[in-house]
Amino acid sequence: MKAFSAHDFKRLLAKASDAIGIPAPECRRVDGQSNFSDDVFRIEVCGPEKSHLSVIDVPGIFRTTEEGITTEEDKLLVKNMVRRYIENPRTIILAVVAANVDIATTEILDMAAEVDPSGQRTLGILTKPDLVDKGAEQDIIDLVRGRKKKLKLGYCVVRNRGKKERNLTSAERNRLESGFFQADPWSSLDRSRLGISALSPRLRDLLSRITRHEFPAVVREIAERIAVCEEELRDLGPTRQTPEQQRRYLLGIASKFQEITTFAVEAQYGRHQF
Repeated sequence: MKAFSAHDFKRLLAKASDAIGIPAPECRRVDGQSNFSDDVFRIEVCGPEKSHLSVIDVPGIFRTTEEGITTEEDKLLVKNMVRRYIENPRTIILAVVAANVDIATTEILDMAAEVDPSGQRTLGILTKPDLVDKGAEQDIIDLVRGRKKKLKLGYCVVRNRGKKERNLTSAERNRLESGFFQADPWSSLDRSRLGISALSPRLRDLLSRITRHEFPAVVREIAERIAVCEEELRDLGPTRQTPEQQRRYLLGIASKFQEITTFAVEAQYGRHQF
């Protein structure tokens, strides 16, 4: 598939949701159905100018359940799923937190600190700054400036599309975000911490650094896996793909059997290593 519309993607997502047993987008779950699944919906985008990386979007962690929507099992499933992914030392943790909620109640930052105590791969992403109450912006500014809940890699603030802005193009969305951060009090922050245009190069540099750090370990792991595969191939014996190779293999078995039988008949039991 070279390209598909939003309608095509929604239809494809509905089919995938049905296959893994969760409600389709904008549909409520039925009795006995969960809103979450351990199965992965994977989208692969290929091209000569595409980057070689994987972006994993996991569900947000929630503390309380909502009757008819989420259950205690859902809460545990999501938490275990998130932990499974962020434990990988080669994973960049983008801890996405809504700016209009109390960050002290946000569990993802605590989980990230447990698996990445040095903070070398955890970057905070603050979203929905346009929904912050007037007068409460200073709390977000203090976070970005490292005055509280400090992260080694710090925080970036982004303003994404709202419900009424879903049909905006990427260029329109970027212009809207840029204009938002040019107004007070956001204009007082370091520009390298504001918007997608600042987040992209920061992520690129972080990915490059982690790749360089982990590359020797990746090489060793590949070599170990190759050695295991080669050992398994040796255990399978010579290649037997063609009829000629298969005849040669069977002939070898027959010859060994004849040799063993001859030694047995002559009572020369020590002549062959069984």
